[in-house]
Amino acid sequence: MAYPQTRTVEVSDDFFQTAVPDPYRWLEGPSEDPEIRDWVSHQARYAREALDALPGRTQIAARVGELASLPVQTAPRCRGDRWFRFVNDGTAEQLSYHVSDNPEQIGVPLIDPDQIGTGSTTSIASAVPSPDGRLVAYTYSEAGSDWQTWRVRSVETGQDLADEVPWAKFTAAEWLPDSSGFFYGCFPRPDEFSLIEANSGHRIQLHRLGVAEDQLVFELPDEPQVIFSAEISPDDQWLVIAGQRGTDPTNRLWISTVAELHPRPLIERDDAAWQLVDSLDGELVLFTDLDAPRGRVVALDLQSGALREIVAEQDDILSEAYAAGGRLLLHRLRDAHSVLTLRSLSGDQLDEIRLPGLGSVLEVQARRASGLLHLTYTSFATPRVVLQYDLDAGEELLLFDSRSPVLADIVTEQVRFTSADGTSIPMFLVHKTGMAVGPHPTLLYGYGGFRIPVVPAFNVSRAAFVAAGGVLAVPSLRGGGEYGVPWHDAGRLHNKQNVFDDAIAAAEYLVAQGWTSPGQLAVNGGSNGGLLVGALITQRPDLFAAAVPEVGVLDVLRFTHFTIGWAWTSDYGDPARSREEFLDAYAYSPYHRITDGLAVPDTLVMTSDHDDRVVPAHSYKFAARLQAAADPASVVLLRVELDGGHGAGRARSAVIAERTDALAFISDRVGLSWT
Repeated sequence: MAYPQTRTVEVSDDFFQTAVPDPYRWLEGPSEDPEIRDWVSHQARYAREALDALPGRTQIAARVGELASLPVQTAPRCRGDRWFRFVNDGTAEQLSYHVSDNPEQIGVPLIDPDQIGTGSTTSIASAVPSPDGRLVAYTYSEAGSDWQTWRVRSVETGQDLADEVPWAKFTAAEWLPDSSGFFYGCFPRPDEFSLIEANSGHRIQLHRLGVAEDQLVFELPDEPQVIFSAEISPDDQWLVIAGQRGTDPTNRLWISTVAELHPRPLIERDDAAWQLVDSLDGELVLFTDLDAPRGRVVALDLQSGALREIVAEQDDILSEAYAAGGRLLLHRLRDAHSVLTLRSLSGDQLDEIRLPGLGSVLEVQARRASGLLHLTYTSFATPRVVLQYDLDAGEELLLFDSRSPVLADIVTEQVRFTSADGTSIPMFLVHKTGMAVGPHPTLLYGYGGFRIPVVPAFNVSRAAFVAAGGVLAVPSLRGGGEYGVPWHDAGRLHNKQNVFDDAIAAAEYLVAQGWTSPGQLAVNGGSNGGLLVGALITQRPDLFAAAVPEVGVLDVLRFTHFTIGWAWTSDYGDPARSREEFLDAYAYSPYHRITDGLAVPDTLVMTSDHDDRVVPAHSYKFAARLQAAADPASVVLLRVELDGGHGAGRARSAVIAERTDALAFISDRVGLSWT
């Protein structure tokens, strides 16, 4: 079948005296545009016919449905004398929010998304109980949008108060100590809803219950590209506001008494990360990577500004620190998997908390005044497990376990390979117990950006792929957060090509060691990982039989023009700012690397029509250019989820349909049989 027709336009941009044509610029319009909607519809029919014809779909859908229907719970959170958590018994489309009288029972539903919005695409984005446990501030979103609306629900009546705060974005609620209101983050209210317009001018506001107009607490009008968060110290005395420039992991701090709300600078330098942990007499306990790229814990004297080190930098990466029952709970990464240790407030080593295996801690619920600790744990073959630790009694209790026997014989090992510049890169290999070196159908998954570590975590389609006999390879690419600040710096800005070189070296290692062959190797990633996939198939298409870039940043010359794209200049630079930054981005931007006759592997481009983080135009333009220019032997499909966003809040049925398509496409191309 011939691809759907895509018209081109005569549009060109001038970047420092370099003309860059953009023949598919018209696809950047809003999803409601009739021509774009018609084009998406034709692409959907074309992709649907190809995807529905793939072998093994019935078996794949059954296995994906089985794993996507495992029950889910989050770690219980205590406020007042009540406990709160998200729950899905495996049959509902979305998570609901429950309240109970003790941490060992899930209690009863308090907030059900089915009763809030208009359908299965309405999701609860966040829920924060008040300090007294009587109220819950929660946000919901439609179609996976980053725009959210705050409401407040009474725990006793199960009804919402009259309070409603629309147009919040990139925010959490921080309640006043007396539960009379909460701080939140937002952008200026837009004149009208838009999925593509750029957002700037973030600020912190205070919503007092029953008051119609919210109070502006803090903003920086001269720095519209700073995003803020607000947190109250555990002693309820101080409001601490953190501000970071886009996605740059470094930040500044401002402080105010909760009573006065007049923030003043606390940390004015923006060359390190700072995070509130606890408060002592006249001091704040902070996590920082200042002069410690692997992280440490310090005490900041609020009068003199002097720093006192509590926990020094170690070999492992300090990811997070918490106040827990008069102690410090430290979450570290050791070769990209979680380790939990306890320290005294003076920094003395206490205990290491035993975890079920080589995996990751996703969520910690700890309280300064209680020795009862809750966390969720996961691994490549383990869905979320909820654990309770009594730090005072030294007791451990398994509260929730949804592990599947289908995944019981899966093992994870770590290997190392050498990248192009000689750097040693670790990689997880996940496969069935006793599997010998292949070649086998193999899936390479990666991210490599924004100091975000890729850690062992459960994913429905990747787990199903391994359970069916495939090999999953997950390298710790530079640009991520697996090894601290230097690891991130080595994979961003002028060094971004290192990320792609690392992934190329991973693929070459898998082939050289006999685990797979180019005809059995697929590559997959989402968002920044979608950029990774696009870069790999336009730089080394010979290494792969299939590629699935999802919601990817694929036009790296125009990402700053839409929604929150300007925030990503921390990793990609700004192509319009300098010739050097333009040349760096132009060299790897997937959309611009496509040349006529390029023999890319068969490619399934995946996006959502309501993605207001990485707008779908990235995927639309990339797919259109590939279909027009690639070697006729290459198959290029575009799958567009309707009424979907960047990934959060996706309904269970939508997850099953999407992962079935992706897995069927990959399995067919790499030769993984499901029959």
